[in-house]
Amino acid sequence: MTERFWSKVDRSGGSNACWNWTAFRDRDGYGRFQISKTVCRTSHRVSWEMENGPIPDGLCVLHKCDNPSCVNVVHLFLGTRADNNADRKKKGRNGLVRLCGDANPSRQSPETLPRGEGHANARINEQIVRAIRSSSASSRALAKQHGLGESHIYKIRTRKLWAHVT
Repeated sequence: MTERFWSKVDRSGGSNACWNWTAFRDRDGYGRFQISKTVCRTSHRVSWEMENGPIPDGLCVLHKCDNPSCVNVVHLFLGTRADNNADRKKKGRNGLVRLCGDANPSRQSPETLPRGEGHANARINEQIVRAIRSSSASSRALAKQHGLGESHIYKIRTRKLWAHVT
């Protein structure tokens, strides 16, 4: 399991850099690692446990770097839900409420969420969105060009994502 886990991590930046998860990430950018046929965990929690042992009940694994795909244990620390909420607020991510562990996040009012380039997980900007919408290239070509999935391109073109961009 350890070898399979680390094969999905980009550690090219060195020991103090973010080690980004290169396999599947959820909609919030957190890596997901399949432990068994029925157990899937967030990659940063698996990384913490491989290095430090089990996470005590009720504690979260937080990111110093604020990079949800990072699994470098140097960038991770334990905290309570209150610590996690305070950290989220301090970093300006008040709209996203993530429970500790591997629970799915629940969202507050959409008006309070950062949109577009202001969102912590944004990988493109409004200029790229406009270019995608005006392009006659295939979704596959655009996805490859911009480092996105074809479904992401489809959602941009149909205004399910980046709807505020005209």
